[in-house]
Amino acid sequence: MELRITPAPVRGKFDVLREIGNLDEAAKLLDASRARFPDDPALASSHAELLEGKSDWLSALSAYDGVIKNFPRAFGARLGRARILRRINKAPDALETYSSLLAAQPYSAAAQLGKAATLIELKDFANAEKLLQHPHTPKSLVDWRKHLLMALMLQARNENKKSKSMFEFGMRKTPFVKIKRLYAAAFARQKLKNGEPSVAVRVVDAEPNEVSNVVRLHALAASGRKELALDAWGRIASNDANIELATEIARRFRVIDQLPRHDLAWIYNVEERALLLEAA
Repeated sequence: MELRITPAPVRGKFDVLREIGNLDEAAKLLDASRARFPDDPALASSHAELLEGKSDWLSALSAYDGVIKNFPRAFGARLGRARILRRINKAPDALETYSSLLAAQPYSAAAQLGKAATLIELKDFANAEKLLQHPHTPKSLVDWRKHLLMALMLQARNENKKSKSMFEFGMRKTPFVKIKRLYAAAFARQKLKNGEPSVAVRVVDAEPNEVSNVVRLHALAASGRKELALDAWGRIASNDANIELATEIARRFRVIDQLPRHDLAWIYNVEERALLLEAA
């Protein structure tokens, strides 16, 4: 019996390399495999995901469009396209895409989460809440993401006592390390808004290429730890998804010798959007 070679192991290895940030090796693997599996939509989407990982939003959008042209039913590519639309401040277009995805696959957790996060960004809290029903005690990763998004929605509605309680619960109870960092970053952001930057410094757990890294920079800068803030800013890569936000924080708190281009409200709004993007 002849052993059938499938693209699944290639895609699995690609996902691992991308997750750990080894984009160069992921690109080499993709180049070596693309000709072998020309009809696989998941591998076809991988090039767009690499561009997304490098924060090259417009090139990634074009790449996803190319995949969708060749594979109109490629669900993953359509999800990726919706993510990019959110990144480039086209939330209404992203919402339309998520709605069409859910019409095709009503139980898609990724589409539900993406749509809920987009609705929160658009301040349509009532419709977002309908998508965020979860068990009283979250168990799965999807449960925890819904719980986190619900907490972020409450924060966006200025229901800070309720959101604080949910953030604290998440930090204590979730078994998912990356989600725990998001809870801590959201909690730290709330402390920053309350004028408690030193508390924010203590609670935030930063990781490269995540919004937690930028919230830590904000906390250090706002608490007057200028040298630590400068070091934190210098460690954020130029192609980090949140580099514009990080640089504006560094400007605003005089960590670097540049004039601010936005007010403090802009920083908090962009932090909120970055949290929503990672939470979904």
